Amino acid sequence: MNDRGERARPGEEGELYACGPGICSGYWGDPEKTRRLLVPNPLPERAEELCVRTGDIVIQRADGMYLYVGRRDNMVKSKGYRIELGEVETAIYAHPRVTEVAIVPVPDDEVGNRLLALVVTDTPGVLTANDVRLHCGARLPKYMVPEMVEFRAALPKTSTGKVDRPALLREHLARAERGASERTV
Repeated sequence: MNDRGERARPGEEGELYACGPGICSGYWGDPEKTRRLLVPNPLPERAEELCVRTGDIVIQRADGMYLYVGRRDNMVKSKGYRIELGEVETAIYAHPRVTEVAIVPVPDDEVGNRLLALVVTDTPGVLTANDVRLHCGARLPKYMVPEMVEFRAALPKTSTGKVDRPALLREHLARAERGASERTV
């Protein structure tokens, strides 16, 4: 579906809907979330059928195949699990010493994405990466605990005042590349 609520045409971006007998029946104990997830099939001839809004943005190519563009929300896949990045950030924000946090997915061929937590504290040096992981582990399933934790004095912002996640990812990848080249010398 495109942003106008219409079926996207080939070459146009739209959200991928999944329909058929194998879709989930909703979120246990959360009817509001279920209502947002399960929607009537947008095809008039199949309107009685329910579809799942996947949150994946795709473009249908001329040959009928779909090209993945990205996500509508902040959900990523890691180790076969779908992870809402905001849930991980909320867990870290619950720590009394944390003043700002951003979770950045780092693409990885093996697991899909590895989670990088970029953390700003009220007093530099009071927390360790292990402290942050233990704090998360008490609040989240193991697969949602960030594998990497970096501390910053501040997080870069866009012109609209939001955390500049692409800049954080670029900085991390550049540092990792420099580190890899230094190890091979």
